[in-house]
Amino acid sequence: MKKTVVFVLIALLSTPPISACGPYGIEAAFWWTERPGPELDRFANGELGILQPGLKHQYRYIAWRYLSGIEDGRNSDLLTGLIDPPPDFSRPAVVDEWLEARRAVAGAPDVTWIPNSTLIENEDGSYDYIINCLDDAFRNATETLQRYLESYGAGAPETADWLGAQDDVFKFCGGESTIPEPLDTTADLIADRAYQIATAHFYATRFDEAQKHYAALAAGSSRWAPLADYLVARAQLRGGRFDDAVAHLQALTESSPDNPWHAAAGRLLAYARLRTDPQTAYDALSQALNAPHADERLKQHLIDFHFLLHEDNSRGRELERDDLGHWFHLLETAEGAGHHLFSVASQNLESNPDNNAWLLGTLATAPDGTTTDRLLDPAAAVPKDSPAYLTLAWNRARLLASDNQLDAARAILDDLLANKESLPSLADVNRVRALRASLSENLSEYLGLMVMKPVSVGYDIDWNGEPDFVPEPPPSLDPLLPYNAIEVLNHGLDNPELLNVLKGDLLPTHLRKRLAVVLWTRAAVNGDAETARTVAPIVQELAPTLRDAMANYLNAEPEDRDFEAAFILLRHPGMSPTLRSGPGRQTKDLSEMDSHRDNGWCDDPLRIQALPGQRVISQESLAAVQGGFPEIQASAVQLGEIILQHAQTNNKDPRMAEALHRVVRATRLGCWREDGYGTISKAAFEALHQRFPGSTWAEKTPYWFDE
Repeated sequence: MKKTVVFVLIALLSTPPISACGPYGIEAAFWWTERPGPELDRFANGELGILQPGLKHQYRYIAWRYLSGIEDGRNSDLLTGLIDPPPDFSRPAVVDEWLEARRAVAGAPDVTWIPNSTLIENEDGSYDYIINCLDDAFRNATETLQRYLESYGAGAPETADWLGAQDDVFKFCGGESTIPEPLDTTADLIADRAYQIATAHFYATRFDEAQKHYAALAAGSSRWAPLADYLVARAQLRGGRFDDAVAHLQALTESSPDNPWHAAAGRLLAYARLRTDPQTAYDALSQALNAPHADERLKQHLIDFHFLLHEDNSRGRELERDDLGHWFHLLETAEGAGHHLFSVASQNLESNPDNNAWLLGTLATAPDGTTTDRLLDPAAAVPKDSPAYLTLAWNRARLLASDNQLDAARAILDDLLANKESLPSLADVNRVRALRASLSENLSEYLGLMVMKPVSVGYDIDWNGEPDFVPEPPPSLDPLLPYNAIEVLNHGLDNPELLNVLKGDLLPTHLRKRLAVVLWTRAAVNGDAETARTVAPIVQELAPTLRDAMANYLNAEPEDRDFEAAFILLRHPGMSPTLRSGPGRQTKDLSEMDSHRDNGWCDDPLRIQALPGQRVISQESLAAVQGGFPEIQASAVQLGEIILQHAQTNNKDPRMAEALHRVVRATRLGCWREDGYGTISKAAFEALHQRFPGSTWAEKTPYWFDE
């Protein structure tokens, strides 16, 4: 009887499990998690796309201005400037300039790298790594060294002595060092060394000592006095003496405007007051951020506002939040929103029924099954030209679907897809397609919707669900299948159903190639020779590098097929009975071992580890398919047992020595398993050296492995 595949909403936004540490694999993202779909310039002009919880605070703020009616586009340039550029992992240019400048000193030891992070303890007992020495430190050192070169010369003892002390200071940027010794010489050299001593204490996080030394410098008349006076306050702040810092900075800001650190002191004073009087600072910042006419301080205001919302107040006071503060919290996280945030949004909506920000926030955080007319009717009445429209429409469809009002949900999504010009980005199109796919009535419709072009392919270094580092050359952005669709093909369809997909035109050629290899592997290791022989010619057509291997399998005698399949799979560690998500295996050559152990498969790869939130097929279909899959061991074990069994009666097979070698090699770089590979690895190693001593393959196999 033909199985009916029924798609359910619960699986729509499931994500694959991830490893707790590297190596980092190349991933594909079909929408963003921390940024909106539209490009920044469009977003800053009010084209918000489909907003989702989890957006960075800058985007939440921009959305708030448009949704609450504050913004009309006049401040779009300032709003665009709120977003920081992508992180630059290269060394700052000022560090290179310093390293180059110090090479001019005669006899200077070679320095090519300066570690620059230190561990600090936060007020809540947690720890963070911070950049300890900022750009100005290296810029200041370069300027001072240039002064020494001009005044004393590259070979002068004064220059060498200053550089040696400065090297010791910079060692504190990311480790331990020695505090430079004071000098007893000219006033200028004494002052220069005093500044180095104070700064060394500062970088060593000895802030009380740093303050004392900076204060002594500030009381003098050297060139360092104005800067040292400012750095007294920085040491006080870093040491947690906020009231003292405010008093000191207040005096600095009331001094002569000719003081070169007057403006910097004013900025630092504003930060210090965030700690000493957070509520007053919060109220002033909220007022500025809600002003229709923004000014050039907007970015700093937003930084300070976000700081207040997320830093524990050292005096244990809770902020009294206004609408903007509640909104920031509302769409902050994509996980664990639950009923609490929905309740917060609902309460604000009751108080502000005409504010689309709260209508959108309420729908975006509404748990599945929330379909009250109080929410859906006002959302349906929002015009299509509203910045809130797309998010409201998407969430209306989500909630209707969760209430089993499938036709109504499909109608909303079909209308959006029929008018793609209204969707401002590929990410938004993909979100709509994914939700619509979850409501599909058959497999063809589902796969037709789920073949999507990714928005990005790269390394997810921050483990935030989206690539944040794209390698060179950039990977292809050819259409791929999201994780949910991969799960359907891997765990929801039996071999005949997969064969129908493979023979059809639902998948592009590059995905059909991957599926053909997977289906042949699955059939071969499951003992389904009929399917394997049917798929082999398709593999030959789509994957020419496997043409000879498939010919050997087709020509093998029935009693030799298991060995032939095992030998092929050992020669091609990139073959697996399951599809990989994203762009697939990083080592593209199927015959090449992957150094990150992405070879073959792990124990029981066709079983489902957990059902909730991962399935897009009916439980009945899932149970029928899972019941038909025999247990499969990790590839090195499964294939090794076949090879060893065959070796007992086929010592004359010229390929046997190679096969035993490849079993041992597979145990070295196979999928990690708790029980290790010692038994199978040792057995293959001993069989190889006992039966084929002195062979090339034995010489290539000096060890066996147990990992």
